[in-house]
Amino acid sequence: MPDGASLAADVASRGQYLFSAEEFRRLPLPHDLKVELIEGVLVPMSPVGPAHYSVIYLLELVLRPAVEPQYRVRGESSVQLGDRTQVQPDIAVIKARDDGYRRRLPGPTDIMLLVEVADSTLSRDRRDKVPLYALHGIQEFWLVSVAEKRIEIYRDAVDGVFQSVHTVDEDGVLSPLGAPEAQIQVRSLFADDGE
Repeated sequence: MPDGASLAADVASRGQYLFSAEEFRRLPLPHDLKVELIEGVLVPMSPVGPAHYSVIYLLELVLRPAVEPQYRVRGESSVQLGDRTQVQPDIAVIKARDDGYRRRLPGPTDIMLLVEVADSTLSRDRRDKVPLYALHGIQEFWLVSVAEKRIEIYRDAVDGVFQSVHTVDEDGVLSPLGAPEAQIQVRSLFADDGE
């Protein structure tokens, strides 16, 4: 797994022009084009299917009562990680603010937890998102594998590397660092009603 500096170099080598987050927000991109800005490079986002959306929906349902009113749960909403990175994690748990982030996007110091749900993008998320989030000091990141029905927990980013990494399988229980009293049954996130 690359460290933050090699990730930035690898991602930057794929692009012809490095955008700032401010330039990215001004680009006249088609409304239906889903891209993120990673270390200055426009990176296309993969299309998602019903299982992906289901996990996001179910996780939002259990996270909201566990973290509010101190934090807010935002699904598929942008966060800015430095001058050249603006990504759209599947879920961001951010500090509550009276202004609702009207004048700026949430940044690393506002973020309690980021979550990416992966069905077809697991290896790419491990390669790109894990070191990216560590590089920008995100203190907790969950990578949800829909196919494997498990969650990889990354915590305590120091100098661009997560110091704690462990996996919780379908029979396990999750508790975010910012809301340790919350008990999230992993199995409940992969509910299957047979349809």
